[in-house]
Amino acid sequence: MNDFLNYLYSYAMEHLYLSEEYRLNRRCAERHLQQLEGALTPEQLRHFEVYQDSVALSDTEQSQTLFRAALKMGLYLGSLHHP
Repeated sequence: MNDFLNYLYSYAMEHLYLSEEYRLNRRCAERHLQQLEGALTPEQLRHFEVYQDSVALSDTEQSQTLFRAALKMGLYLGSLHHP
């Protein structure tokens, strides 16, 4: 993304409202992740970390793509209100 879109995306992510249910689910997932990581052998843990990095990159790309699509829709819808 270009610098301006990066700025808007960063601002939106910093001010994103996350429900208490979401936060609770994230804490629960973190506990389970810690248990899983503790049960893995060093080699399994290395593979799992590579997997997590790949998923994080994919999730970031998906999030940025959705943000760009939402921004385009908002701009288009906003232009419909101007005569």
